[in-house]
Amino acid sequence: MLDLEAASYYLKFAEPNMAEKSEVVKNHTFETLQVKLHDIFVDLISLYPHLGIKVFLDGVGAAGKGKLTESLQAFGFEAISFGSMARGLTRYALEQGYLAWKSTEEKQEKVSEFVQLIPNLQVLIEQVGIEKFIVINQYKDNQWHEAARYNMHTDLGDVAVTQNISFIAGLEAVCDLLDTSLIEMTAKTQHIVLDGRDNVARRTPTEEEFAYKLAQSQEMKVLTYYVYVFAEQEARIERAKKRRVDELQRKGIQLSEEGMQAELEGVAQSIIARDYGDITRTKGALMSPEKARVSDKYQLFFDTTNYSIEEMDLLFLANLLAHVFPSIGLLLLEEVELYFEVKELTDPTQKTSSENASIAELPKQVVFSVI
Repeated sequence: MLDLEAASYYLKFAEPNMAEKSEVVKNHTFETLQVKLHDIFVDLISLYPHLGIKVFLDGVGAAGKGKLTESLQAFGFEAISFGSMARGLTRYALEQGYLAWKSTEEKQEKVSEFVQLIPNLQVLIEQVGIEKFIVINQYKDNQWHEAARYNMHTDLGDVAVTQNISFIAGLEAVCDLLDTSLIEMTAKTQHIVLDGRDNVARRTPTEEEFAYKLAQSQEMKVLTYYVYVFAEQEARIERAKKRRVDELQRKGIQLSEEGMQAELEGVAQSIIARDYGDITRTKGALMSPEKARVSDKYQLFFDTTNYSIEEMDLLFLANLLAHVFPSIGLLLLEEVELYFEVKELTDPTQKTSSENASIAELPKQVVFSVI
């Protein structure tokens, strides 16, 4: 895709043999390598004003999808979080009493009421300063009224929402509503990252719907990249617990030792229940990790179990570059992987899962896998 002039400044790394490359990488700090990748990515996307990049992030909860989304936002990507949108609807349903029932008959009645309401709802993502909100509008009296507004970082992470979100997200009417929201919000966006659980099963926009600005140009090109983000359940539970502790501290909530233990046990159970609910629901089910690992629907299977947030960011960006700009990206990906190998050899206390970071060649794919 890139011409020789655009690629020439990075050819130095392509020339040395592996031993020489290792010496080059030894001189890197993590920060210098991170800055290098970020600068190159910014330079490359600026060279192609008629290129649109769509990144779809699927996968289990607390695996790092949100952090990877934030990473791409730093490059000007518009972010749409289906998980946050579904959490907003779940929170709204809880507040309105649609998820409170004492019998099967009452459940059917309340769920039916909620489903009938959905066509009159809008779910939008709004940013005010650095804060992002899920805004739910309701159509009544021949106009749209704001029905609820939730801060994505502080209002949508409680256990009750987590325990009920799989049920809400599995309703066919909710899936249709989120599909419509996707098309509306991507209409004017050039680069977009979509954070969800079931994007491969979602009705995604055409190139014209995705970016009408690009559709006006005959040179328009839209690249789509599907990623399955995974981590072992135990690691995800620990991440979710830490996130809950941080949230309680941020809100100034103090619990007794027993209260905190019960709170964190609830967090663990909600992750376990959500995993089961996401994979077994009848509408928009998440592909199981075992199937996703070998599926040709994903260009990348990303196991984040043994990586820090910063390491996840670096590896993900290197893989994205390899997909979008292979003439440079594959070299960068080789350098990043070599960095982790050298790091582990030179400092055993900083052990990473570099053995899980091998590149496997599959038809039309660059795969980051633990196979």
